Amino acid sequence: MAINDQLKLSSPTLEGLYRNSLYYIEEQSSKTAQPLRKETIKKMMTILTGSPINMEKENPSFLFLTGIVQACRLTIADTNFFSSHNDEVNFKYIQDNAPSPLVLMFDITPGDIGLPVYFPHFQLQHFSGVTYLSAPDLPALQEDKLLKSKLWLCLKQYFSI
Repeated sequence: MAINDQLKLSSPTLEGLYRNSLYYIEEQSSKTAQPLRKETIKKMMTILTGSPINMEKENPSFLFLTGIVQACRLTIADTNFFSSHNDEVNFKYIQDNAPSPLVLMFDITPGDIGLPVYFPHFQLQHFSGVTYLSAPDLPALQEDKLLKSKLWLCLKQYFSI
């Protein structure tokens, strides 16, 4: 008797193993397949902030973030925004629900989002298929040209600008 004949996996186990590729197929009609999970839209950048994000166009912090995104040749539509003040900020949650190849963190340390690695501000850190970049809070960046230039050098390196 082969080992595969005795192996039985529960539905939750199968769902965990084949998270993005399982489909429910109704027996009466095999033409319609329903995806098991809601499809996530992958964006080019995720921005995390330690303070609330005021998305009003006149807000200086939002204008500054918009300028950063546009300098990277992206649009606001290419970006996910999270605030640790009002959103669930955990690297696993972000990977599963708002995946992007770059996570830009303002006033958030790697430990704040549960990353098992530590890295200083302005260092591109690759972990689990995602590049993370940590920076000081937005008001400090807006006021200090040296900090802005350090952030810009990292972004230029990442986006090959």
